[in-house]
Amino acid sequence: MLTADATDRVVVLIDTSLYEQVEVNLMRYEAEVEDRFPVDLQVRVGGVNAWSPEAIRTYLQHEYAVNQINGVILVGQVQYPLWEQGFGGNWGILSFF
Repeated sequence: MLTADATDRVVVLIDTSLYEQVEVNLMRYEAEVEDRFPVDLQVRVGGVNAWSPEAIRTYLQHEYAVNQINGVILVGQVQYPLWEQGFGGNWGILSFF
């Protein structure tokens, strides 16, 4: 339930195949969060697991610019960028992407 003092907009980005499995639980989560906190959760369902990290970043930049979102919750096995050191075999998640 959204109240007049709701200020934060948060996108919940979830893949279609996963959403079908957790739809009831996600709807309950959305209702409980919106009831307890001044936030508007906006669930976006699509083929997210197939998107590249760049496509996800572009989509979220668009949501920020157009819908003024304050945050995002990524659900599922969403693609993420990795960095790899040119020597030594070091690699990891690129957190500044």
